[in-house]
Amino acid sequence: MVNGYIEEMMHGQKVVKIFNHENKAKAEFAVLNEELRQSATDANKNANQLMPIMMNLLNIQYVLVAVIGGLLAIYGNAALSVGMLVSFLQLSRSLNGPISQISQQINFVIMALAGAERIFDLLDEEVEVDDGYVTLVNVERQGEQLVEASARTGLWAWKHPHSDGSVTYTQLTGDVVFEDVDFGYNSDKMVLHDINLYAEPGQKVAFVGATGAGKTTITNLINRFYDIQDGKIRYDGINIKKIKKHSLRRSLGIVLQDTHLFSDTIRDNIRYGKLDATDEEVEAAAKLANAHSFIQHLPEKYDTQLSGDGEGLSQGQRQLLAIARAAIADPPVMIMDEATSSIDTRTETIVQSGMDKLMAGRTVFVIAHRLSTIQNSDVIMVMDHGRIIERGSHDSLLAEKGMYYQLYTGKVELD
Repeated sequence: MVNGYIEEMMHGQKVVKIFNHENKAKAEFAVLNEELRQSATDANKNANQLMPIMMNLLNIQYVLVAVIGGLLAIYGNAALSVGMLVSFLQLSRSLNGPISQISQQINFVIMALAGAERIFDLLDEEVEVDDGYVTLVNVERQGEQLVEASARTGLWAWKHPHSDGSVTYTQLTGDVVFEDVDFGYNSDKMVLHDINLYAEPGQKVAFVGATGAGKTTITNLINRFYDIQDGKIRYDGINIKKIKKHSLRRSLGIVLQDTHLFSDTIRDNIRYGKLDATDEEVEAAAKLANAHSFIQHLPEKYDTQLSGDGEGLSQGQRQLLAIARAAIADPPVMIMDEATSSIDTRTETIVQSGMDKLMAGRTVFVIAHRLSTIQNSDVIMVMDHGRIIERGSHDSLLAEKGMYYQLYTGKVELD
């Protein structure tokens, strides 16, 4: 607990300083540290008491055996001689050594058992179940047929193995359908209710709604971070439970609101989306996301080493790198979860054109609080308390003068 508290305070030290929380943090640390000291003192006291007690008991046992055995040998017990008594005492002394060592080591044994309990709790956690058998493969078109290819061709297909040994291929187009989907993180509390959604290949589908309405949850269900309680999700007509999770997630490109960058060069952080990408492809993806210009102003340009989750970059620059990482992966389906939330309005206008190029010809799911970024969406879905309450284009929703109209005109604000 003490180590966890120290790590938390060090990670959030800017917040601690901004709110003048140093003295409070010190006081809380002192309490935790005192609890640790008291626990360590009690543990050492109990462990150190055990050895003297054991040694004294063994010494008392040795004296009692010597006195009683000596009396029996002297006063006529023919079965017990002095030689036998001496031998027994020697064997008793030899036995005392291992017992004494065990008493010394019992503290370490108890500590090891405490650590082992935590390890076994982790090992006993259920493994993520993946019963899928449909995989994603590269294919090339030969006439009317799709033929599996070993190299990347830019054309993908779902590979269906059948019980008779035959295999069929279904081209990956990005058709996503939700049919009467119910979902809850706990089975007794549903957060999504009766979700019906149809995203055709190449469509841009946007979700708007207050915080907690279920927008991000829907995108998490597409990539099977969670499994639904009821209903079906189909991807190109295939129930996603039949698709291997690795293949399913390989077909999706995701740009999250919270960007994570690795301790590596900018080039390799972008290349994370496609490990075999060339330097030219990396730069092309950066230009598409409008990250190329600020990268050129860094000391080592694309070879600039990042550390601490890109702490030397602004939040907006980190998000541009995340967009470039998704661009280089070139997936048929994109999920943009508040992808431009940390970019200023001017930069957003520039990035939006690059994102439009990135999203062209793909099925795209967009989550945004800035309604200006989703006006060109094919379908806008307004969510409230886990339900889709309105759906349609920007113009049609404005004409309905419902919740979307109120959000757009500012009569109601997103939380």
